[in-house]
Amino acid sequence: MALDDLTMSVSAGPPSKPALLFAGTAQTGGGNGTLFGDGLLCVGGQIQRQQVITLSASGAAAWSPGLASSNGWGAGDVRNFQVWYRDTTSPCGSAFNLSQGVQVQFTP
Repeated sequence: MALDDLTMSVSAGPPSKPALLFAGTAQTGGGNGTLFGDGLLCVGGQIQRQQVITLSASGAAAWSPGLASSNGWGAGDVRNFQVWYRDTTSPCGSAFNLSQGVQVQFTP
C-alpha cells in the first residue's frame, strides 16, 4: 500500500468521555448488529483494540492515519470499525454506547 491515510472519526458523543476505536474481521448479527450496552455491537471476529481518545468538548474524536501499517493490514484486507464510548447519562442505564459500524477494504 502506497498510502496509509485512513482516518476514523466520531462525532456527537458525550463530551470529555473516553472513546475506544476497535476493528474486527467480521460483522455480528448477520450484519444487523447484536444488542450491547445501549447500542448495537457490529464488529466481531478477531477484534483489535486501537487507541483510547478522550472525546472533545463537542463530543468528537479522530484516529489518525497509520492504522493499517501499525496493525499489519494490507491490500485486500477487510476490517470493520466501531467506537465504544463511556456514557454515564445513557438512556438505557448501561453507562456505555457504540457508534455505527463501518466496513473498509484496503486497496493497493
